[in-house]
Amino acid sequence: LDPRPDMLAIAVGIVSTFNPVMACLAFAGVGAPGWMGFAMLVINLVVPMGFLALGFAMRGAQRGRKAREAERRAAAAASNDEDADWDPNADGVRLRRRQVERGINDYTLRFLVNFFAVVVVMCFVSGAVILLGVFYETVRTPVIGTTTDDSLPVNVEECVIEQTVESLEFMQYGSWANFIKHCCCMARPYNGDLPLTELWACDNGLYKERQRRARDADEITPPRFFCATDFLKYENGSLASGGQQPYYDAARRRFAVEFDGEVVYDYW
Repeated sequence: LDPRPDMLAIAVGIVSTFNPVMACLAFAGVGAPGWMGFAMLVINLVVPMGFLALGFAMRGAQRGRKAREAERRAAAAASNDEDADWDPNADGVRLRRRQVERGINDYTLRFLVNFFAVVVVMCFVSGAVILLGVFYETVRTPVIGTTTDDSLPVNVEECVIEQTVESLEFMQYGSWANFIKHCCCMARPYNGDLPLTELWACDNGLYKERQRRARDADEITPPRFFCATDFLKYENGSLASGGQQPYYDAARRRFAVEFDGEVVYDYW
């Protein structure tokens, strides 16, 4: 029989056992040493090729043994030995042997094709599920947009309007000081030389957008640098930290900051 399919099956079995174990360790968050990537490459590529080469070598050695055994028996038959009635080169025996070997090879090939076809399909299904999960998370992520006059809540009682606007501006943290303690800032993707919108990610799972300049403007509004936590003021003719914190303007129902003698409601 042909040992090559057996050797390749052993190699595939080793890979099929090693890879799920590594996947389980990765999902469990277990740290892996740096050489583990090299080990995975060896096990997934070098080991199957090595076992296949070993199978070919074993096949050659087996054929040599069979040839020598046939020669010995043929010589014994020619000298009227007890095995004279056995013909190792009979067409029927040789045909049956080849049929058995071919059947084993065909079965192994079909098994490998089906196995890897299932693996490929599962990979595509897993990729689709991951993409759907990312899309779902993106869609369902609670992002609060930039507060403007048009985005102010309506049909809210006057006694709670300040708390409602405060919650929209500071993501339920009550003040700018608490907001910057629990939220970190990053730039929204943009096209151009200057960023347009800040995205603040908060500990409570909420996100807050803050647009920092008009779309046709050339620079960030001066009350605060982009993603900075300190507000600015003019001191001796130059910008310095220590500006006024945002406060609530009941007339406008907006939070604002004072900068250079002006009240800034937008882009702060």
